[in-house]
Amino acid sequence: MNNLLDVPIAAVTALTPERSVVVMRAILRAECGYAKLSPTVLTISSRLTIADGGIDAEVNVPPGPTIQTDCIFQTGLTGFQIKSGTSFKPWTPSSIRGELLDYRGNLYSEVERLIRRGGRYTLLCTGHDMTPEQRNDSRQLIAVVLAEVGFGGYEKLIEVLGASQVAEFAERYPGTASLLAVDPIQEAWVLEEWQRDAHMSNAFETSPEQAQMIAHIRAGLQGEAKHIRVLGEPGLGKTRIVLESVKDENIAPYVLYIQHGSQFGQTRL
Repeated sequence: MNNLLDVPIAAVTALTPERSVVVMRAILRAECGYAKLSPTVLTISSRLTIADGGIDAEVNVPPGPTIQTDCIFQTGLTGFQIKSGTSFKPWTPSSIRGELLDYRGNLYSEVERLIRRGGRYTLLCTGHDMTPEQRNDSRQLIAVVLAEVGFGGYEKLIEVLGASQVAEFAERYPGTASLLAVDPIQEAWVLEEWQRDAHMSNAFETSPEQAQMIAHIRAGLQGEAKHIRVLGEPGLGKTRIVLESVKDENIAPYVLYIQHGSQFGQTRL
């Protein structure tokens, strides 16, 4: 993919727990779209005070679809645990044991459920830009702890991602990268900027015909359509209809808006 926004590593390492979940939700939703999967394969909650059993997000890809090798998940089940801040160091035994095991030395409930189902375990650490040694040590420590509780030979189903990897996944999608980037795309707006435009920020109630058109546009954008053209007299609200169509959270990460089509050929896009 061509990255239009550069995400600085420092923007990832500075993420709070709440913001880490927001960013990872956007990445995972965008990756589902990239893999042509229904958003129903993803489960993630923003309720950080609720016990999660050691898993913050889960992607369950049914048999059949071929997932691109550069996707953050693969066919089957993948569980993600999201950790922010610098105090959690996954290359140390104490951090990994505390993340996987409860006070009785048993796997946390959702971690055990994931492992028993043969799912991939991915630890996302936004607080550290890890070296290869730190990532490898982290994977090995997770495998050692799993072996201690009876799940040996699990090394190939463990992944650890740090701030650099999170930044790279975010950079794929302009709307997601804009959550972290410091330099906006000068020639275009991401969805959040477009919504703030004075002509687009007023209340909007759809008629049945407009709702049908919005659903039609969304279906095309999430399907195989390469080009959708909306025709109508000036002032009918064509631009607003398109804006409402792309507000869908599974489309939003991809959105860029250029106000005048004649400008497109003169931009770096």
